[in-house]
Amino acid sequence: MKPRNASELQRWALTEMAQLDRSVATLRIFGDDLDPAEISALLGHAATKQQRF
Repeated sequence: MKPRNASELQRWALTEMAQLDRSVATLRIFGDDLDPAEISALLGHAATKQQRF
């Protein structure tokens, strides 16, 4: 059954969609003059991985 309104969509999402145990997101920031410590301070979170080229 196709949901016809927001209430039905929410009920459908909770009962019919696959449930995720885990999700992952990646944020990559590139630039010639970036300072990883400054980026971490601006984001309010330290990087779990970082690499300079």
